[in-house]
Amino acid sequence: MYLNQQLFWKAIKTSFSRQHFHPLHATYVTLFSSAFLGLHSFVSLVRKLESIPYSSYRQQPIIAPIYITGNPRSGTTFLHRLLCEDEQFTYTKLYHTIFPSISIYQLLDRLEKLKIFTNMLTSLEKKGFSGWETIHTTKLNEAEEDEQFFVFTMLSPVITLLFPFFNELEESGWVDRLPISTREKLMSHYLDCLQRHLYAIGRDKTLLIKNTTCTGRLQTMLDAIPDLKVIHLIRHPYQAIPSLLSMYNASWNSFVPQTRNNFDSSKALAKLYADYYRQRLQIFQKLRQKQPERFLEVRYEDLITNTLEVIEQIYSQFDLSLTTETLTKFKTQIQAAQQGYKSKHKYSLEQFGLTQETIYDFMPDVFTEYNFTK
Repeated sequence: MYLNQQLFWKAIKTSFSRQHFHPLHATYVTLFSSAFLGLHSFVSLVRKLESIPYSSYRQQPIIAPIYITGNPRSGTTFLHRLLCEDEQFTYTKLYHTIFPSISIYQLLDRLEKLKIFTNMLTSLEKKGFSGWETIHTTKLNEAEEDEQFFVFTMLSPVITLLFPFFNELEESGWVDRLPISTREKLMSHYLDCLQRHLYAIGRDKTLLIKNTTCTGRLQTMLDAIPDLKVIHLIRHPYQAIPSLLSMYNASWNSFVPQTRNNFDSSKALAKLYADYYRQRLQIFQKLRQKQPERFLEVRYEDLITNTLEVIEQIYSQFDLSLTTETLTKFKTQIQAAQQGYKSKHKYSLEQFGLTQETIYDFMPDVFTEYNFTK
């Protein structure tokens, strides 16, 4: 598997620099680095070995995958997990992206069916995702975005959960600005992961992917997958950004103590995702003009209040078949969500050292385009 070693060692070096060093954080970085390299090496070895008996996976086509994207906290998880009820789709579970190997897929699927290690995995989930329970439900065996494929390479903004050094590690969030050789290596790795997934899980199915952190490499992905279709969820920045900040701060408070009582990282994260709003606006304007059949934009408010209508719009836009059985599943899930969901997630911009004026100043063009209240 591809690993951008230069960025990996830069992250380590920055963590131990005089400017950013903290003994507790350094301990976590050391533990993470050891586990990360161990996992990376193990999965890489298994993938290399399985390439002989499963060599035909390289001929697995990736046909018109559907991507759900937008800023985090914009309804992407809700829509993704809802659409996953349709059996014409295949999607990544979290463990698929941690172990992107045909052989490991098959092994873990067997263990899951036999209910082996169920209690242990439940315990790991509670400990590993502690602090996110009221923000984003995360389970190893549940539909999840495919960002871990990119975390393996270090070219992912998600690495700032442990390395919130936005200036020093800028390339992690802006793949589209990197040399073409780096982008080609990254896309080769990514497409290989998708081929293995389809080969192992759903050779005749359509890939349904959710990814809220792909904006900095979005153009590279569109170039690499020319028939990729996009569902863009858009939510007012005043709601989406503080919700995102609370997710990251839950991690920083545990693993990066130097960010406590310091709003610099929160401000840098808000600026990055404001830039992502602007980047998507520019890219999707061009896509809408040139190939409108590949793109659909949905307001968060419409998704929440008119979910079934949005679903029907998606199927119509992308010429997908919607069976009566699938429609019934959707209605059941929508009703359950409406009855059972009540957000326990309270947040505001001010608690992260930001104001609405600051967010507006980051992206006035986005506010104008979407007619967001200032």
